[in-house]
Amino acid sequence: MIEPALRSLRVERDDAGEVSLQSVLLTPVLLTLVLLVVQMALWLHAVQIADNAAADGVDVARRYHATDGDGAAAAEDFVSGSHSQLLGNATVSRQGNRVVVTIGVHVPQIVPGWPTSVHRSASGPIEEFVAEPRR
Repeated sequence: MIEPALRSLRVERDDAGEVSLQSVLLTPVLLTLVLLVVQMALWLHAVQIADNAAADGVDVARRYHATDGDGAAAAEDFVSGSHSQLLGNATVSRQGNRVVVTIGVHVPQIVPGWPTSVHRSASGPIEEFVAEPRR
């Protein structure tokens, strides 16, 4: 007798479609997170390439009798030789006895609103010949 009374108190739930609803709501969130991780990795890769390209450009531009074009070409060659789809343009300026190389690298955009370029600079002293009596 108690058993039929308990059956009448139970509320039967219909779970049909709950998993589909959860999948529909969760899938876009997970895909967005995956795309954000990929975009962050692309951006960090571009930062690393730009830093190294600027440093390489400074190493070449600061040499004795080197020109600004030599440093810019070295930085751009580093970007193009990095086996990636990145495009970079470098500028070289001389300020007193220092040389500054600035490079901008284009970052592929997967997530809208993410920065599409990275700009990095490096500087170093210009090498100069010092005669023996001046040392």
